[in-house]
Amino acid sequence: MWKKKVAIRHAQYSHPTDESKVPSFPIIQTYKSEMPLRLGFLSYDFNDHPTAHLSEGLFFWNNITDTKVKFAAYNYGKNDNSTFRKNIEAYLGGNSNQGGSFFDFGGLSYDNAVNLIRNDQPQIVFDLQAFTRGSRPEILAKRVAPIQVNYLGK
Repeated sequence: MWKKKVAIRHAQYSHPTDESKVPSFPIIQTYKSEMPLRLGFLSYDFNDHPTAHLSEGLFFWNNITDTKVKFAAYNYGKNDNSTFRKNIEAYLGGNSNQGGSFFDFGGLSYDNAVNLIRNDQPQIVFDLQAFTRGSRPEILAKRVAPIQVNYLGK
């Protein structure tokens, strides 16, 4: 419970959210089984870091299987040109400038990052960073997806 209180206080202090501006998500009401499920993964560490080491296999699996699940990576960390970074980008079809699903927005403001993710329309976003070094909890405080999950980082 205390972690939730710390998270709420940090998010309110860093970037207050006006609850009246929280978007509604009509995609939940109109979701049909033939539509692909869109999953987004938000992290600072899509580089030579344990987060990328653990998540690279997810993107590889999604790349080689014919599923109704589409993955996207939302990166706001550094590009270290590591094999891990290059593999994740390649598995997702390249970066967003190449039409892929790897979005790099390290230099963007919170509002621009929020708009980028919302425009991609993920149904579930997994925050792989949580409250660790480099985290940007203000992005998730703006409700970028109908379902948001803190996973991996604590």
